[in-house]
Amino acid sequence: MCLDILRSRTSRREESLDAQTFEPVAKRPGTDPEQEALLADSVGLALLVVLDRLSPAERLAFVLHDMFAVSFDEIGTIVGRSPSEGTPDAWPEVNSFATRGLDGLQVGSDIIVITWSRQARRDVMKVHPRSDPRRPLTGVFAARSPDRPNPLGLHRVIVRKVIKNRLRIGSIEAIDGTPVVDIKLEHLIAASIAS
Repeated sequence: MCLDILRSRTSRREESLDAQTFEPVAKRPGTDPEQEALLADSVGLALLVVLDRLSPAERLAFVLHDMFAVSFDEIGTIVGRSPSEGTPDAWPEVNSFATRGLDGLQVGSDIIVITWSRQARRDVMKVHPRSDPRRPLTGVFAARSPDRPNPLGLHRVIVRKVIKNRLRIGSIEAIDGTPVVDIKLEHLIAASIAS
């Protein structure tokens, strides 16, 4: 992808260095070159730490946006996400009476979170995919639409953290405060379907 953007850049006319006159670099008063070098090193290290913590798609977005001035809408198309899909991790909270039901869930567990989309319109059967009116109307069962006759949402995620009655999971397509109806271990669902 980066190579395509580099190839698409327009070329600039080359100028001879002999024809240019350079002014000496003005030193800011009170700056120490050694301190500036140390600062540059620490900023570079901090940037590497940040990049290391980003997912591959986030790293790609960072490089394309900051180095090549690609818009986030274009980047979303490239990585297969709409701008709204860059949401943070979700933290579903289990009611206190069901907290013991989280026993046995571990970091790294693949789970299915079942939500109730209470704001879904149940009478809508066709939508424009990704709410883009340029796309043709499509049946809700063939689109990622919250509007559907049965407003259950299924979200395959990985448990990232368990703290008392809360789970940290990856981002899900749900509005903040959407009720969680159930949580299932994915391998148990796959086993029941196979049998």
